Amino acid sequence: MTEQPDALETVLAAARQADAEAAATMREVRAEGLTFADAVRIREDAAVLDIAMPRILAEQRDAGRSVKDMARALDVTESYVHRLIRQHRAAEAAPSVGEYGLSTTGGHEWHRETPTAGRRCRRCDLPHSQWSGERCTGSNDQ
Repeated sequence: MTEQPDALETVLAAARQADAEAAATMREVRAEGLTFADAVRIREDAAVLDIAMPRILAEQRDAGRSVKDMARALDVTESYVHRLIRQHRAAEAAPSVGEYGLSTTGGHEWHRETPTAGRRCRRCDLPHSQWSGERCTGSNDQ
């Protein structure tokens, strides 16, 4: 015996299809009146949005919104949303400019008490997850 589709699911699918068609029609109507100046402004806004999108998605995820919902609302894949969130998290974990420097005595100078695990020394390219202030063992400085 084959299962019959749930009546509610059928109605919801028809409503989603109608919404998608209405949204497409609205986009076409809005697009008809665009000028070259509008296109330039929209492209500039899109470039700004590209920069902000990883942060926006990470904030929404932290607030409890599902990746599936975000992907559906933005008309992108879930994989793309995950990639942008990972990109934001990696940027947050990276040291900021001026956070790391070399001291004049040959050791490392961190502008935090303990660098985050997984960071690499720019002098010897070794990970110093719990660097305590001693001289870098990978350094040639005496």
